[in-house]
Amino acid sequence: MTNSIYGSTAATATVSAYSAQQSAKPDKTNTTKSASAVTSKDWKPASEKSSLIPTAKDGYGTVVGDVKLSDKAKEYYAKLKEKFHGMDFILVSKDMKDQVESHASLYGNSSKPVVLIDDEKIERMANDPEYAKKYESIIESSMLKLEAAKNSITASGAILKNFGMTVGEDGKTSFFAVIEKASEAANKIREKKLAERKEEKAEEKKKAEKEKAEERLKEWAEDDREYIEFHSDSLEDLIDAVSRYAFDSSENAAIAKEGIGQTIDFRG
Repeated sequence: MTNSIYGSTAATATVSAYSAQQSAKPDKTNTTKSASAVTSKDWKPASEKSSLIPTAKDGYGTVVGDVKLSDKAKEYYAKLKEKFHGMDFILVSKDMKDQVESHASLYGNSSKPVVLIDDEKIERMANDPEYAKKYESIIESSMLKLEAAKNSITASGAILKNFGMTVGEDGKTSFFAVIEKASEAANKIREKKLAERKEEKAEEKKKAEKEKAEERLKEWAEDDREYIEFHSDSLEDLIDAVSRYAFDSSENAAIAKEGIGQTIDFRG
């Protein structure tokens, strides 16, 4: 089973998209990774009737599947959750671990990082101190990595729904981010820029132009939200890909679409 450790946020950072682009670029000394390592696909939530939907179980907390732990493992799991009380734990049964692993991005949380861990791994951690030490260290270090990366992604202007990482049995990590598609992100930027333009140029606009702009905004606001999911074995490449997508597909598209901000009058 893969340990998935991740979180999500809707917060918007105060730095510019350009700054995020620069900070998101990989270290030039590392030439083993490239943008080609990043894949993307449409993201869809799980059906309400899906077996992937978490439930609550007495003595275990949030679970997926029919989890079972020995008394010793139960006691260890309770202590583990207390040690990392700033994270949300979801315990996964043996028969569901492969499905959960392949759909890790479904388990987002708006306030806390999430740890997906299977009952077999908890049993082993409860009985093998060295094994437990290894994975507790991964959980702890992952919190710091995800917080820094989350800040870079939100700083790019991307509207983040879900973000995180998975850790395999061999300790290999993989990262993912789920963000609103550019059309939705661009809508928010267009709304802001159109509002600023209306305030600054109200006397210069004709009534017909105002009505047309308002009609366009209404149509955009009625669109359903859609999301895109990015995956990569490289955290730097993931941040770079999401940042470029947010900047190129959203802000530039909005400016080109509306023709706003293309001319600056430096005379005041």
